Amino acid sequence: MQVRYPHKPSDTLYSEASPAAWAAHNKDRDKLQDISREMLGSAFDLVMAAGHPFYDNDHQKVDTPDYSFMYEDDYAKLSGGETDWNYFESNDDFKKMAQGDVKP
Repeated sequence: MQVRYPHKPSDTLYSEASPAAWAAHNKDRDKLQDISREMLGSAFDLVMAAGHPFYDNDHQKVDTPDYSFMYEDDYAKLSGGETDWNYFESNDDFKKMAQGDVKP
């Protein structure tokens, strides 16, 4: 989910309480990893989000991955194709998806 502000892309993680409210119902809005896990188990068709454990908010590679918003094993399963989700992170992947070239 991306919230639009004039001239500023969102840096809101999908596991933060407001965007996640549609699929996750955790009593503690600060439990981002638990909320993320609920999102991955949801019946949603599409989830788009800011944040990547290997990059900072300026798109610079970090020395130590940040798994504060998603459990490391959940990220490994998602990015490794071990879930029911299609995982995209490159511009080419997004372009293919926009053209309908999505492999289940």
